[in-house]
Amino acid sequence: MPCLCYAHSDGALSCCGSLWGDTGVFVASNWAVGTFMLISLGTWTICQRNREEERRRLQQVVEAIPKRFVKTEEGPGSREPKTA
Repeated sequence: MPCLCYAHSDGALSCCGSLWGDTGVFVASNWAVGTFMLISLGTWTICQRNREEERRRLQQVVEAIPKRFVKTEEGPGSREPKTA
């Protein structure tokens, strides 16, 4: 849901910018809707990609934590992890 909020606000701001000008109302509204859709879709896509990358990094950290606490035996030739 946060990506939707960011995308909507960015799209709305870009839409307002396209309404200023000397063109007719019909042309300006077409540009406003098109700009809103393009900016909103782009912002949403980038936000979703960033959230997925963060989710992947978090999963890697969660998977690596148990490996840090596994104790190994100090005997000769024994390099296999000892589970507690």
